[in-house]
Amino acid sequence: MTEQNNYYVERLKSLEDTIQDHKADIKELKDVVQELREIVRDIDKNAAIEIEKRSHMEFRIEQLQKEIELLEANGVKSGDKQRALVENTLMVLLGGLISYLFGLISCK
Repeated sequence: MTEQNNYYVERLKSLEDTIQDHKADIKELKDVVQELREIVRDIDKNAAIEIEKRSHMEFRIEQLQKEIELLEANGVKSGDKQRALVENTLMVLLGGLISYLFGLISCK
């Protein structure tokens, strides 16, 4: 994420330099506005992707919580197939979360 943020900062600094020169004509100013629009869209798209990833994980966690409560209500034993399925699903979710966190850390 930091590399991408640095990219945006460099683009914004370039636009700032263009404006501060006070020599930009109307076309250059229009180009600055277009570039700003593209940057905002990129940032918005990336934020939406991150929100979607988190909301999917939260949804899966809630599903697992409900399944565990159901197992508890039914008095499921440790060797039950349903319990094994819940445990396997939980392991997959944990693996996904760990990968997500490493992805965030590696970008910093």
